[in-house]
Amino acid sequence: MSKKLSKVLFLTAAAGAAAATAYYFLKKKDSESGKQDEGSDDYDDLNDDLEEGETVRNYVPLGKDHPEEAAKCEESCKEAAKEAAECKEACKEAAAECEEACKEAAAECEEACKEAAAECEEACKEAAAECEEAAAECEEAAAKEAGEEGYLDEDEDDEDDAVGIPSEE
Repeated sequence: MSKKLSKVLFLTAAAGAAAATAYYFLKKKDSESGKQDEGSDDYDDLNDDLEEGETVRNYVPLGKDHPEEAAKCEESCKEAAKEAAECKEACKEAAAECEEACKEAAAECEEACKEAAAECEEACKEAAAECEEAAAECEEAAAKEAGEEGYLDEDEDDEDDAVGIPSEE
């Protein structure tokens, strides 16, 4: 009997293990299919709870609920536009004044350059005249010195003797 009892116990344990394994796999399969269904529902239609034509949007009304603020805003915009026009006019006037000042400065500079050029030209003419005078004095002094030392031979017409270079004879 103990053999029969051990066989019965073994078979019931095996059957219990098989039943527990089947239950575990079925439970796991159901939980996985439930997760997939939940994930796909997330992206299908997010507005399932809304009726057709009904939308949930929160818009901010512009100026209808706050006429005082809209009037203040409009007034400040008009003042800003007026100030911008005044600034534009002031900029035009400043640009005109700057242009006039630049023209005057350019004319003064041109006049100063002309005066400096005239002075420079006059100084150059004076220096050239002084150089010519000094050259004439040098020639006279050289001629006088050459005449005193006897380098000039009045009888001969040789050019080499005239400047003081002895001829090779």
